[in-house]
Amino acid sequence: MITVFGGYNSGYLSSVENFKPLEMDSDCPTINDLPAGRYGHIAQIINGKMIVCGGRTSSGGYEKTCLKYEAGTWSNTKPMTQARYGASSILLSDGNILISGGYGGSSSLTTAEIWTEHATMEETKTMTLPEEMRHHCMVPISTSQVLLAGNGYGDKKMSYLLNVTSWPFTFNERIPLSTGRQGAACGLLKNYGVHKNLPVVVGGADGSARKTTEVLINGRWETGPTLPRGFYLGGYTNVDGFFLVGGKDENNQDRKDVMMYDEETQQFKITEGKMETGRRSTAAIITSTDQCN
Repeated sequence: MITVFGGYNSGYLSSVENFKPLEMDSDCPTINDLPAGRYGHIAQIINGKMIVCGGRTSSGGYEKTCLKYEAGTWSNTKPMTQARYGASSILLSDGNILISGGYGGSSSLTTAEIWTEHATMEETKTMTLPEEMRHHCMVPISTSQVLLAGNGYGDKKMSYLLNVTSWPFTFNERIPLSTGRQGAACGLLKNYGVHKNLPVVVGGADGSARKTTEVLINGRWETGPTLPRGFYLGGYTNVDGFFLVGGKDENNQDRKDVMMYDEETQQFKITEGKMETGRRSTAAIITSTDQCN
């Protein structure tokens, strides 16, 4: 089951939608709307709870606040160290969340932090990024490395491998993308040609790049499979398959559909109309696989 939180479509969205990405009709449990419209935020599951942090809200500009969903209710929980709009996040192997970059209200950010719900943590772990980052993407590509790619700042070709074996995490040499990609998605292709678990960056806003992808092969970015439609500032998840949710297409339309990578054909395919509302600058996560009829 994919859960999608908020976003933007002619205004700030507070709605939350659940659906099975591969089925046209699915009856999934309802999750209450966010307390206020929010977009450009991040979402993860930690300690069994849905967590939404940052973004911009209809009630108060750029946010460092975090919300948790528990017993059918959204409530405030521990905030981030600073406001982050257009940040990226992943769930680490220790169950905590790595949140990187974003826009703080006056500039793109050069910081990342480890977020945990536990208030007993002696000190919030923060680190410095090698450059300003916003509207970028992240995905774990092994137990020891995370890919960060794309950017809404600079040449938009940012790409690094981050070593996460010990704190503080360290960045390897910058490996520029061939095309600037703002608001792209990062994932892994379990099978692509002769390759397994191949890092990929898809879409992003730089002209025709919205339908193109790049795969990292032997330390070089090469052209990957073409998307069936443009993708920019949508939600994405790489759990139990690589899914792209909503976002804007090559015609700047907010989409209601889902794209997924098909391991058999080694191409992306599209499932139309999965959501009731088209939305961009949203956040999507895999929540439960057994609660929908």
